[in-house]
Amino acid sequence: MGKVTSSIAVDSGSQTWTFAQVDELSAELAKRFKEMGVRVLASLLDNSAAWVIVDRAALEAGVVHVPLPPFFTHSQILHAISTTGADTVLTESTGC
Repeated sequence: MGKVTSSIAVDSGSQTWTFAQVDELSAELAKRFKEMGVRVLASLLDNSAAWVIVDRAALEAGVVHVPLPPFFTHSQILHAISTTGADTVLTESTGC
């Protein structure tokens, strides 16, 4: 079991996480989602490695995850948030 948890689960070139790290990070984020009462999460993430953590955390917390493409315009983002009923938006970008 130790070999699997120490094996690389995500490698985006700039970031590398083991299976154990993915488990830990997603569990922490899932706990945070539950504490905040998140039901529908829209995410706008530039980093595909972070997407893995967010998606898994949402699954663990029973949260609907609506990933938004980084190429969406501001109006498309607003429309997607409105039509999906997202109560929380998570982003790495500061330009939104």
